Amino acid sequence: MIKQIFIVCLLLLVAGCSVLPNQVPLTNKTKSSYSKINTISVVVQDEVIPKVKPSNVSGVVGGGLIAAMVDSSITGSRMNEALYTLEPFYWEVEDHDFRPIIEKKLKAKLASNKQFDFSSFELTNRYISNDAQKRIMYQLDSSEALMIIGVSYNFSMFFKTLDISSSVSIWKKGDPTPDSLIYLQKINVQSPYIGSGGEDSVELWSANNAKIYKENIELLTTELAATINNFTTHDYKSFQGEEVVVRFHNGQKDLPIKGKIINKSNSRVTLLAQDNVIYNLPFIEMKIKLL
Repeated sequence: MIKQIFIVCLLLLVAGCSVLPNQVPLTNKTKSSYSKINTISVVVQDEVIPKVKPSNVSGVVGGGLIAAMVDSSITGSRMNEALYTLEPFYWEVEDHDFRPIIEKKLKAKLASNKQFDFSSFELTNRYISNDAQKRIMYQLDSSEALMIIGVSYNFSMFFKTLDISSSVSIWKKGDPTPDSLIYLQKINVQSPYIGSGGEDSVELWSANNAKIYKENIELLTTELAATINNFTTHDYKSFQGEEVVVRFHNGQKDLPIKGKIINKSNSRVTLLAQDNVIYNLPFIEMKIKLL
């Protein structure tokens, strides 16, 4: 029950934290002002969680306490059902820890960076409070900045894909207000389809000691670390690249994501989408139907 309450609260918290834009570009001029970036990676989750469709009774009836309680109950019920379906999977990954994997990938990729010194790296399982961030920021030297990498990972609704989402922000010395924010980028990394959804997908994620899941965790964390490191070589404010439309699965259906290619291989593509979110996805092109 405690885990279920935590997951619902986490989803509601993440949903309510969209006050900042998807992107604040780090320009070449700003880059030249800093030589060292102290990094904190925040991974609050102890395990992968499923996404569920939040109830929206409040939106239909115009809000109110009773409607909010109904929404909480319905969303909680959906989460309970999803967790029950995932029970066989959780038995297979009981000893699999995501945090050291993402820590290793981020540290290795950032250590290879030739523009900035990333020698100060910390991973935490706690949210960084405003006061704690303020203390850290005021301890920075004039040539230092603070990078916070928030990471969450989940199964899409009906478990077809594994997704890692990240919000990467860089702050200069001062108060933790938008005036001190010198870079912000939201990133979504998605696995290929595994199964047809529901119990079929859960069975495949669970099979052979969760082999497919563990392989995809390795793949997606590698892709995320590389994508995060890209900010030092690309000025996204003026970025120009070949345009492409690729498939992104939102848990209920496939969506066409149009954007400019940052990196491309035979199997995956990284693109800056029109909403300024960076997507790292299986390279499956889609055609947009014109109405």
